[in-house]
Amino acid sequence: MGGALKDLDRALALEPNDAHSLLRRAEVKARMGAEHSAIADLHHLLASRPTGPAAEHALLHLGHFAMGRKDLMAAKAHYDKLISIAPYNAFGWCDRGIVNAILLQDDDALADLDRAIELDPTLDQAHLQRATVLLRMDRKQDACEALHTAHQLGNQSVEEMLLIYCE
Repeated sequence: MGGALKDLDRALALEPNDAHSLLRRAEVKARMGAEHSAIADLHHLLASRPTGPAAEHALLHLGHFAMGRKDLMAAKAHYDKLISIAPYNAFGWCDRGIVNAILLQDDDALADLDRAIELDPTLDQAHLQRATVLLRMDRKQDACEALHTAHQLGNQSVEEMLLIYCE
């Protein structure tokens, strides 16, 4: 990874606002455990490109970093921003739905997860998270349907839940 980081540093020395290089360097830094430096690269990218695919990617990463720190409000703010610039981004809707579910804002969580599924019906994580919220709301039949869909999409992690709640 050190070689990749050196190459990306050189590329950014030549073109400091290159979105692709900033994204890749942030990913390398994150893998190396330099989260603060990775976050700085993502913020640098957003300062030069506040919209577009690179900004979407940066906001997803920033949201994931915030979730890793258990900073739910920061994560939600990143996903809110992502959805505002890219309302078609299913991952943004799904991730915000997960945050809302953790915050026990079940109606908001379901709305976000439903939107994610509407945009990308193959997003198994949205179906799984939707099932979790529905179980908490005591909507077992709907939850089981969501679990079965997640399983059909290849998510094997739902098998235990299917046995416990749906068999």
